[in-house]
Amino acid sequence: MRIVHTADWHIGKLLCEYSLLSDQRTCLFSFADQIASLGADILIIAGDLYDRSVPPAEAVVLLDELFSYLLFEKHIKILAISGNHDSPKRLQFGNRLMQQSGLFLRCSLTDAQVPIVLSTGSEQAAFYLLPYFEPHQFKEAFDDAKDCRTVQACMNYFLTVCKSEMNKNIPNILVAHGFFSASAEDTDLAVGTASLVSLHDHPFSYVALGHLHAPRTAGSEYIRYAGSPLKYSIDEANQKKSFTVIDIQNGAISEISQVPILPVRDVRKIHGTLEELCRLENASDDFVFAVLTDPQMRANAMRRLKQTYKNALGLSYECLEKTPSSFTKAANAKQDMSPQTLFASFFQEAVHREMTPSESSYMQSAFDQAQKGGTNFDPHFS
Repeated sequence: MRIVHTADWHIGKLLCEYSLLSDQRTCLFSFADQIASLGADILIIAGDLYDRSVPPAEAVVLLDELFSYLLFEKHIKILAISGNHDSPKRLQFGNRLMQQSGLFLRCSLTDAQVPIVLSTGSEQAAFYLLPYFEPHQFKEAFDDAKDCRTVQACMNYFLTVCKSEMNKNIPNILVAHGFFSASAEDTDLAVGTASLVSLHDHPFSYVALGHLHAPRTAGSEYIRYAGSPLKYSIDEANQKKSFTVIDIQNGAISEISQVPILPVRDVRKIHGTLEELCRLENASDDFVFAVLTDPQMRANAMRRLKQTYKNALGLSYECLEKTPSSFTKAANAKQDMSPQTLFASFFQEAVHREMTPSESSYMQSAFDQAQKGGTNFDPHFS
């Protein structure tokens, strides 16, 4: 059995003002052909199929076409969950009819602890589909989970329930969306609205995760984020996109590997002077963000960049990033002042004159008394 793990498609995504639907269509249909050529039997999509809870009509059409292509032309079964960007109610429409075609789409917590068991030849695996959830949703779905007030408590309850009913003679795979780690530490961290959830005592053979856009392990070789198929912000410029392949042989996971995804158009950060970057030989339709190294700001810089890079996203100046503002300089300077000097500076700013000798003496007496912890200081100044 060969399983492909992907996530965070974010169909309908805008990159600045640019729609990525065309790039997504080309990339995802190419991805479908690629996994079919690799002999994939099952595709896991670990949440965030859409970029918005109310996706544009074109995004809905694209996902429908992709699912139809994968199911009916490539004969690949699909297991998917809703992520924090998806609308569960919209996404699960017609779910029961879809299952007859091999599409298992879970968007609610109802029966999340009940696995979907799929077979390929002599191999069999059980899949637990856990959509993105908040604690209040969890308590509504599970009668015995009324005391679960945090995502961690909900997850602990879910793992306990799954463990008690699990068939340990076949591989068991969890599909989830959120911020997870194999470690039991640092559970006070968060990415966006998702708090870190520990999976240090999980019973699964493999955990297929979505939410983080870079492919990575989450503290264990068998707990992985597949990452997004495309770069969705300039912060992802240095990421190398891929999908994960899980092979099952003789009733166990035999190999886990990553296969690169090549973009239609890259997302890049470029550095140089405006003249250097705008040379004709540098022309590209990639999405680029320019960091200009000119010693000062240049007129019409963005307009000139767009003549060479028609999909330019924006620009910044290296000289401004490295030079602290006058406000920052003043704040840093005041950090080194004594309390008396700082107060004298405040006095001058407030009343537009320097302190008189008697006022300075009074201020010094006040600070001396405060440092001694005295309570008998006369607050009246004459």
